[in-house]
Amino acid sequence: MQNIKDKKNLESDSRFALFFTTVKDMEVPYLVYIPKKYSDKTPMKAVVYLHGGVVNTEKFSYENYQLQNEPIFSIGEDLNAIIIYPLGKKDFGWVNQQEAFDNIFTIVDQVKKDFKIDKKNIILGGMSNGGTATFYFASQNQKVSKGFYAISADPNVLLTKIDFDKIAQGKKLISINAKDDSVYAFSGVENIYLKNKSVSKDWEFRSVNEGDHGFIYDGDKGLKIFESVIKELLAQ
Repeated sequence: MQNIKDKKNLESDSRFALFFTTVKDMEVPYLVYIPKKYSDKTPMKAVVYLHGGVVNTEKFSYENYQLQNEPIFSIGEDLNAIIIYPLGKKDFGWVNQQEAFDNIFTIVDQVKKDFKIDKKNIILGGMSNGGTATFYFASQNQKVSKGFYAISADPNVLLTKIDFDKIAQGKKLISINAKDDSVYAFSGVENIYLKNKSVSKDWEFRSVNEGDHGFIYDGDKGLKIFESVIKELLAQ
């Protein structure tokens, strides 16, 4: 059984709360960002964000206060949405460890208990490794998320886990890759899309001309592209 182990506010910003689940005696952290207009009387939309760099992260980085500068948190404030930010690492992340995938559902279930969430208005996605993991979640028969977003993702990384036939459940998946991505070659990702688009009817593949792998960090331009996708999925 996976349970909340502890929670506390991050000292530098009371809009962030730190929680833990317990998985096989390991404390697994996640952040929840609560926008200023949050009210426990009104159900609020929520966005799950799976960060990138999991395969290169040796330990959970919740003590890194630079996390608060992630674009998804400013988007959450702009759109008045709760942000659920699980943390992963090399030996417990959404690439090779099924327990890490399963734990995302545990986290979302717990946040729905702890906060006033509109259960019909939750979307899930991520960037790089997190974006790739999104394809797995989009191919599952689940009722947690109504839509998905994948930023700078490469489905090749999880190809054995993804059933592309099931990305056709009436829940839109928007993926965006930069044509000059130096980490995941655009042509490779595009080829996977072209190969599977006839069965993955909910997958909408988009591109930006430049900005490399981290285009969402490329000033206002990248942030606006990212925010427009989140806004579109929440509004559908």
